[in-house]
Amino acid sequence: MFTKNIFTSLFILSATTILSGCGGQSYQSNEDFIAEMKEKVRDPKYAEKGVGIIDPNAENPPKIELDQKEFDMGFISMDEPTEKEMLVHNRGGQPVTVSRITTECICTEAKMKDDVIPSGESRAMIIRVDPKRFKGFQTTKVLTIYSTDPINTQLFLPVTSTIKGEVKIDPNPIEFGMAKAQDVLEQVIHLTQSQPDEVYVVQELITPSGMPEQFSFELRDVPKEEWEDQTLAEHQLIAKVAPGLEPGEHKFRLGLDISHPRYKDFSVPVSVTIE
Repeated sequence: MFTKNIFTSLFILSATTILSGCGGQSYQSNEDFIAEMKEKVRDPKYAEKGVGIIDPNAENPPKIELDQKEFDMGFISMDEPTEKEMLVHNRGGQPVTVSRITTECICTEAKMKDDVIPSGESRAMIIRVDPKRFKGFQTTKVLTIYSTDPINTQLFLPVTSTIKGEVKIDPNPIEFGMAKAQDVLEQVIHLTQSQPDEVYVVQELITPSGMPEQFSFELRDVPKEEWEDQTLAEHQLIAKVAPGLEPGEHKFRLGLDISHPRYKDFSVPVSVTIE
């Protein structure tokens, strides 16, 4: 038996892998492994990794928690970074330290206002999204929060952001599916402005060279009284396929030149298969 063996939570996770025969050095017993870890924890390089030291025999250890499994930044500016706060809680009996927060993309980053959260308290995490660091109108990136919670050493938080001025296209892609050569095909594609701040319109349809003549596209304005939301402009794109296409699969991309300062050119896949 041993009491108050102090080693990092990283080593606890490593022990499970090593002692179960998943590779790496083998140990004859838990005591052998713990003895080596107690020596390693004195090495400053492990402290530099930001993994907290815990006592596996302690009662009521720190417990880090988030109120939600994902965070929605909502609509953000297309020009300037947006910051929002989210609370991080310690619902354990000892202080918990957030050692670092990593991200899968520099467009979405976070930092704690205070790294140490006392028992039973909460501290704010500042999430920052830079719209100039990603393309398109929406992004979801995952933050990883490392802490001294011996059970949850890592928490994963997906963060979603949407640029103001997004134009939604439904359906996208345009798929006519399987058809016969003599069939007349038609689909109505809805283009909807998602923000009322400004109205962005499709200035031009760009068809690829070599597109079969049986395909045709027409852009129509939807009268305002027919808009589902009276603050959000709507358009319709009528896609048609006339009889006479050769058997086989036909695929190409239709370009939409939109009067949007961030992302002017949309590309929508179009496909049909003729029996």
